[in-house]
This record gives sequence, C-alpha cells and structure tokens, in this order.
Amino acid sequence: MKLKWAGHITVTLSLLAVPTWSHPARSNPSPMVSIVSLIANPTKYVGRHIQTLGFLCIAEEEETVYLSEEDYLHGLYSNSINLSLTQAQRERAKAVNLRYVIVEGTVSLKGIRPDWPFPKLVSIHRLDEWKHHRQPPPN
Repeated sequence: MKLKWAGHITVTLSLLAVPTWSHPARSNPSPMVSIVSLIANPTKYVGRHIQTLGFLCIAEEEETVYLSEEDYLHGLYSNSINLSLTQAQRERAKAVNLRYVIVEGTVSLKGIRPDWPFPKLVSIHRLDEWKHHRQPPPN
C-alpha cells in the first residue's frame, strides 16, 4: 500500500531537562536508550550504563519508570523498569514523582522477585524531570 502526502506539517519541538539532582558532568555521557528497546532486549544492556525516559512512580513499595503515564494508570507493569534507589535518592525523587523523567543508571536483571523478568536500573546517577514543550502546528 502506497501512502501519498498532500502536504506536510512542521512541528517545532523543544526538549528541556530540568535538573533536580546535582550530578557531575560526565566526559562520556551515557547513551540514550529507548525504554521500549530496554524492555524488549534487556540482556543487550546488562551491565551497561544508560539513560532512558519514562513516567516515574514512587509509591509505598514501588520505584518504577513506565513507558507512559497511560501504562502507569492502567498498571501495565510489563511496560516498565524498576529502579534501585537509596533512601536519600527516594526522598529526592518524590519531587518528580508522577512526572516524566530522564534516569541514568546501570542495567541489571536482578529484580525484586526471581519471577520478575524485567530490567532494573541500579547505581542511579541521575533522575531529573523531563519537560518538553510542543508548539502547535501553524494554521
């Protein structure tokens, strides 16, 4: 099936990460990995230090980054990764709870439970709010 485009729309997208944690500048920034790729191919990233984006939930027994807010609202745990935060990190993370975040850490498959096959980020070095502002297309 061939698609034909009658025209195109120009969308201006500006992305801004607003820091909430102080962290040293890295000479070799960690690669950005899609959370979809991380969930689909976790063994590819085990032991690697990466950055990813998602929707953060810090709850009583949960430190999770979901693919989207919708996945969080519908409890789609298979579209999420767990975080391993210290108590101090957990307290600071509450400032960006239930928001989109950029998180940086090392990928592990050692989950909370042995039957939990999803990736986990350990040795977290960054957890900042991720804001993006999309301009509406011109009329």
